[in-house]
Amino acid sequence: MSCESWDFEETIEGLRDNLLDMSLRNNLLNFRSRRKCIEIVDEDIASLYKILVIDEEKMKFLSNEDLDEDILSENNTWDSNSKLKDTYLDRFLQTKHESDELQKRLTQLYRDNKTTYEEQGYNDFFLALGFLEWKEIDHSEGIHKAPLVLVPMSIERSSISQPFTVRWNGDEVRSNLSLIYKLKEQGVEIPDFEEFDSQDDLINYFKEIESLISQKDGWKITNDIFLSSFNFKKFVMFKDLDLSNWNGIKDNAIKSLFNPDSSEYGSDDVLDLNSLNSTEIFNVMDADSS
Repeated sequence: MSCESWDFEETIEGLRDNLLDMSLRNNLLNFRSRRKCIEIVDEDIASLYKILVIDEEKMKFLSNEDLDEDILSENNTWDSNSKLKDTYLDRFLQTKHESDELQKRLTQLYRDNKTTYEEQGYNDFFLALGFLEWKEIDHSEGIHKAPLVLVPMSIERSSISQPFTVRWNGDEVRSNLSLIYKLKEQGVEIPDFEEFDSQDDLINYFKEIESLISQKDGWKITNDIFLSSFNFKKFVMFKDLDLSNWNGIKDNAIKSLFNPDSSEYGSDDVLDLNSLNSTEIFNVMDADSS
């Protein structure tokens, strides 16, 4: 490939895009409730964000057996003009699961998250606040559901006899980059965000998205809340490869690794392996994570 026809920035952008899973197997684009997740009911999304992220409080769980059916609403809220219920401001997450089922799901999430962190070194346990129901342009019948705001969480208990608690683990609250890039293909550019300093910032983010999708038939924001596993492992690499973070990268010799046929760098910059003794060459060896 000639130097004239090759674009370094375009090459890097192509590599970045390959890190994002744009298939509908990705639960960041096509979320389905399953046994390894917990559905939260009758909570206020903005209040929940304040308790967990702004106030950094821990929260416990209530099964459906602990809920007052007379005042329970199946729907969460995020922008209610009415007075918030007391249950929106307590330190309990209300669920739709029976007690035994809730404990099974919490135990499974706890074990899976611990295994993932210990073996692969990253957290995959998130609280998903608000979902977008969307359709692909060429498949008007299929409705897909994707989380909008993801809060990285930790799940813990002091002993086997004690209840599980969850809390924000202090890492970056994330937008759904997979969804943002996927929807660009649909002609919809929903915004990213850096952080929310208040409940109002979160509410305004949802309102902005509502405005952007208002002309899309069948698209809407739902008030769903789920605790589940979401794989963000490659998102770190995706952000690291943003060339705006690398000053002077356009003039760096690393470009020659992507275009070795370029005449921009002389032969002195290329290592001739044939001139080296075999005892001076250290080959890369396969190794597992341990």
